[in-house]
Amino acid sequence: MFSIIQAAGWPIWPLLFASVIAVALIIERGTALRRIKIVPPGLLQSAVAEYRQSGVTESQLARLEVHSPLGRVLAAGMRNAKSSREIMKAHGISVALYNTAFGLIIAIPAMIFYRHFRAQVDGFLVDMEQEAVKLVEVMQGDRR
Repeated sequence: MFSIIQAAGWPIWPLLFASVIAVALIIERGTALRRIKIVPPGLLQSAVAEYRQSGVTESQLARLEVHSPLGRVLAAGMRNAKSSREIMKAHGISVALYNTAFGLIIAIPAMIFYRHFRAQVDGFLVDMEQEAVKLVEVMQGDRR
């Protein structure tokens, strides 16, 4: 295996590094994006029960905010409990839209360059195959 890597030359090292990073990101996202960590079951019911029992308290909001992403959303809603229904819904959506916008600002150029470089590599492969065929034709022609 190491001889193949050596034969590939220096360009293989950034590719190997990128693959290690990709595997690390896959593992990290796989562990971080589990439903039980993001949307824990029963959190809404316990928050509602505590709200009905003692109203909105700072300690309850602090516990919710550090609990999970759903806890942060519920805490934001409870913090605006005295506001109208529209205000309670608009703020969470606007925060989500900010994150979506920034994600798109990053993802769109990345995808454009990915597609550009992929098309460039595909073109190089076609050119290399054509050149190899020409070489075979010349070499086979010399044998006749």
